[in-house]
Amino acid sequence: MVLTEKQYISWVQRSLNRLLGTAMKIDGIPTPGYREYVQEFQFAYASPQTGHMDSGDQNKMIKANHLTPEYVVWLQESLNTTGAGMGLTPDGIFGSNTRTAVLSFQSYQGLIDDGWVGAKTETELIKEVGIKPPGEITGVLPKPPVPKPKPKPVNPHDPLTPEQRYDRVINSVYYEALYQPSTYPNKEQRKRLLCFLNKLKKKSGIDDDYIPADRVTRYVRSSGYGYNDGVLPDRITSSAKDHIKSMIKWLPYEDRNDREKLRTIILNIYYAIESGLTRISSEYNVWGDASNSAKALNNWGMKKQNNKNSILSCFK
Repeated sequence: MVLTEKQYISWVQRSLNRLLGTAMKIDGIPTPGYREYVQEFQFAYASPQTGHMDSGDQNKMIKANHLTPEYVVWLQESLNTTGAGMGLTPDGIFGSNTRTAVLSFQSYQGLIDDGWVGAKTETELIKEVGIKPPGEITGVLPKPPVPKPKPKPVNPHDPLTPEQRYDRVINSVYYEALYQPSTYPNKEQRKRLLCFLNKLKKKSGIDDDYIPADRVTRYVRSSGYGYNDGVLPDRITSSAKDHIKSMIKWLPYEDRNDREKLRTIILNIYYAIESGLTRISSEYNVWGDASNSAKALNNWGMKKQNNKNSILSCFK
């Protein structure tokens, strides 16, 4: 299969929408906005911020997709539809059975059978089953999804409780940033990261609420979801601690001491917080007091950043 540039960029756009919470239309066009989001991905995953995907960035994106439960569920269901899955359980975990099914599908389609679901494999799967994976947006912002309970993965091999594992991950990345500054060459970023991690290390008294960038956009620009509709900013927040714990829980046990993977989890949530604040500021710059929703979000962000117990104070 010869992949066109448009097909490849569409794959990147879908992946960015899933991994970063962006809301790009999937059109395969490398606009300036697309390149900015690629840079944001590169920042979040500790790569040079070139705005262009190289092989290293592509591999990181593929691995990140494999760790995204809703994407893996789509993959497993699609493989079952094609017959390559042989009755895979759509549990959102990319395990050995799922990899074997991917290899079977790739071999049948004449693709390189490496077990990794990149742009070519995803494009062929879409052609076969006619169902787009999560991250497909046609240009209209979706309504906030109704949260569905995710199955709790059972890992009898991990001797640590979820809370102990969380503490170990936070401490590991904190001391790496503290004693290995070369890992984080951007001094300002390192300073904010240390502040952020230091707050997450504390057991109580910390406000870890933040608002992801995609929710900011929907809050300001979608009906039924903003201040005028009676929805206060505090009702659309996420918990940084819960997000990190969830990502650790979905990480295979053998990877739970992998420094690079743990760093990626922390940088991912760090980026989500920073980009959410940036989006609040940009929406307020556009609308000002003319939009009650933009004004409410701006006031919420300023209040949080002035609260020394809030993780958002690290991004002031």
